[in-house]
Amino acid sequence: SISVPPTESEKVRQIVALKEAIMLAKQEMMEGKGGITTDEMQIYQMKLSLMRLQGLDNPDKYLIDPSSQQAQQAMQNMQMNQQQMQQQQMQQEEARFQQTLDVQRSEIQRNAIGDEKDREFQYTELETKTAMDKYEADLKAEVDEAKIIGDATTKLEIASIKPEVVNENS
Repeated sequence: SISVPPTESEKVRQIVALKEAIMLAKQEMMEGKGGITTDEMQIYQMKLSLMRLQGLDNPDKYLIDPSSQQAQQAMQNMQMNQQQMQQQQMQQEEARFQQTLDVQRSEIQRNAIGDEKDREFQYTELETKTAMDKYEADLKAEVDEAKIIGDATTKLEIASIKPEVVNENS
């Protein structure tokens, strides 16, 4: 059978369609649909196809294969950086929380004019509220950290399974 190359107008239609597909896939990844409706490997394959249509003979030398060791290491580093950033944010929130607590304690001490029972009541109320706020902040931080670790573990497991699936299909 004879293979006829696509006409220029067919190439343009294919290029436009691939660009739209890549843009939609990236948007879905940003929306958290990675692994559900698309993934990095599919976007990589679409980019390779687009570059071939645009006349590049070896487009894979311009892109990093998401299943490569280099990409996996970069993903792991990115996830570690995200965890570090979240920990820093938690520390900053804790410091702001502590500052707020210190200011509130100072205000109560400065403005405490009433009798001893009134001051004790206000202080106890503040400590209770602070303890509840801290408990809620700590719980939220632990849940967020568990989500990040769970997502990272899932991505690493998926990444480790993909080469096995490719090897089994070969």
